[in-house]
Amino acid sequence: MAPVTPPLAPIRSARRLRLLDDGQLADLRAGTLELLETIGIHVPSGRVLALYERHGALVDRANRIVRLPPDLVLSAMAGAPRAYTLGGRAPGFDLLLDGSAFYVATDGAGHWCPGHAC
Repeated sequence: MAPVTPPLAPIRSARRLRLLDDGQLADLRAGTLELLETIGIHVPSGRVLALYERHGALVDRANRIVRLPPDLVLSAMAGAPRAYTLGGRAPGFDLLLDGSAFYVATDGAGHWCPGHAC
């Protein structure tokens, strides 16, 4: 008989963990925007390079590097949803990702316990 997968239940903490203060968040944001603008990202897909180009990114087709101006990144972030649902393979396994909870799972990875019954 195949094992039954238990439902993933959200874990909601009574406490809110904040790892970075406002200054550290500002530094992280500024550094990230600088890296995206000056170093860029490698994009192997020609179709995706064209998509970035159409939306205002600086595209080096020869090296397949995309550099993103800060205003382009911030505009995209402003239009992104604050929450979304990660769809499960089967009904009942969708996960609402809205920052109010977290989930603990094996991420679909197979596990092997040598010498032990897992």
